[in-house]
Amino acid sequence: MIKTIKELKQKIPVILPLFILPLIITSFAFYIDIAEATLFSCLISFSIVFALFAIAYGAFGKIWAAWFITSVPVFLFEIINFYKLKINGTPFVLSDFSFASGLGEIAKFALPQIKITFALIASLVGYLVFSALIVFVESLYKKRKTVRLCSLGAGVLILFVLFLPFSHTLIVQEENKDLSSQQLVSRYGVITGFYCSVANNDQQAVMTLTQSDIQSYIDSYIKSENDEKPTVIFLMSESFFDVYRLPGLTYSKDPIPNFHKLKEEYSSGKFLSNQYCGGTGYVEMEFLTGLCSRFLNDGHTLDNLPDKDVYKYLPSISDIFKSNGYTTSFIHSYNTNLYNRPFIYSAFDFDNVIFDTDFKTPINAYSGGYISDMTLMDEIIATYESNNDGPSMIYAISMENHQPFLLDKYDKKSGIEIYGDLSSEDTEAYEVFIHGLNNADKALGKLIDYFSKVDEPVVIAFWGDHLPNLTMPSGTSIYKQTGYCDDTSTLLTCEDYFNQLTTDYVIWSNYELEKEDKMLGCPTFAIEVMEKTGIEMNDYFKWMSNRIKDTYLVLSYYVFASADGTCYPNVPEQHKEIMDEYKQVVWDIIYGEHNLFGKQR
Repeated sequence: MIKTIKELKQKIPVILPLFILPLIITSFAFYIDIAEATLFSCLISFSIVFALFAIAYGAFGKIWAAWFITSVPVFLFEIINFYKLKINGTPFVLSDFSFASGLGEIAKFALPQIKITFALIASLVGYLVFSALIVFVESLYKKRKTVRLCSLGAGVLILFVLFLPFSHTLIVQEENKDLSSQQLVSRYGVITGFYCSVANNDQQAVMTLTQSDIQSYIDSYIKSENDEKPTVIFLMSESFFDVYRLPGLTYSKDPIPNFHKLKEEYSSGKFLSNQYCGGTGYVEMEFLTGLCSRFLNDGHTLDNLPDKDVYKYLPSISDIFKSNGYTTSFIHSYNTNLYNRPFIYSAFDFDNVIFDTDFKTPINAYSGGYISDMTLMDEIIATYESNNDGPSMIYAISMENHQPFLLDKYDKKSGIEIYGDLSSEDTEAYEVFIHGLNNADKALGKLIDYFSKVDEPVVIAFWGDHLPNLTMPSGTSIYKQTGYCDDTSTLLTCEDYFNQLTTDYVIWSNYELEKEDKMLGCPTFAIEVMEKTGIEMNDYFKWMSNRIKDTYLVLSYYVFASADGTCYPNVPEQHKEIMDEYKQVVWDIIYGEHNLFGKQR
């Protein structure tokens, strides 16, 4: 056999594997990728893989070394992309590298939801066998210095050409330059999507906006006549939404009776998040700052900007409340390991920053593996009672109903029966989520009951951060099974994406506020509350209120939702002027000279 292989390798020059193996890597990447293998994506992906393979071979002189150096990261990224889509519905993008330091925390949420299938094991075994074969065949080749040098030169030249600004402009065409990194990976696959994301960073905002353009909107802002200074509590509830929006499912009793009762009497409606099945920190940052994440360079997130000094310039609702004489507090019933929260909330100058180990009240209950929502309500009340210096603004985030929704999450059943066309196994898994949802509703009822009895004015804004991942043991999500929305692909309709981003909110008060039922979006929800309560805002938030709030609800990775609830795949022509101004403001604050609103902090 060895003699046969020796004779074969004499007929097959060493340069041939330099083309065949990169082709195998690229083909496998598209085989497990959900993206369509277009000619464009195949050419770019192969060019990048071939260049990296050629450079590795030129550097080490071993085909097997080039194989491992190139194939391992590509295959790893593809597998991460596959499971990330399964867990939270979004592909693997450059900004996900910012989570490297919190990998342990992410693993706690992700690993219980990853199913080790026969296909995965077979693929791994096949990869190892094929790699061993490459190592064996490699031993039969003699070193060829000329081929190594040519290989190294060819790889460097290809990468140099691909990353020239001229090449970026040529390759990342007009129809691609406004796509988000998620859309790029969805359309072209991980390899080409990453490349286009890097290339898109050359597309900078054209700064034409001046302070005088903005001033008219600031001058025309009319403050509410409400002179009250109520305590304001923002309560973002993990994975909360009105499950009665899921067609075909009924319940033996209402899982969220308190929420439904409040909706009848107080302002409420749909809340448009910027995330689906995860990414709470990204919801927080848009809510707190009013800055649209979609306008950032690919690979950048509001919670992990490369220039840490910029955080002292970011607008924040904490600044607004503090300037109005409020004591501001942030409470999260989890640890500090994700989303750079300790640094950010310190930069935003909250008076109190409280995580799980900082609770003033005894943590009497862990529910579903997390601090219970009831315990969080106790901490909110204790924080309110400890403030003797004017009104309070409290921003709190719950954790109890976080995924994974494992069957043993709770010690006992919720007592709520679920009826619908679901298998018994799927029904049992869905009941775990309903259990946590019901607990969140009970906790909301407790908070409302307490503040109904206090003498001073209080406003509580309550909403769900994003829809939960409800992929059932059958492998199909509740959303797909009920027909609420499709989530089996990353190339869906605008309506599917709109439904994926929709949760619910209610704004309660213990004094009279006008009831308004309408949709609200992530970056402008806090502005709506500040307007209702008569909080005096700075120029940035006044401009947001008059120029932006009535234009759009959310600009997420896959969809633009206008203020009337109409959704589009990207910003439509009639809104481009306003959204371009918005982008310039975001760029000036984060990447620019802070000329449009000055140094807000």
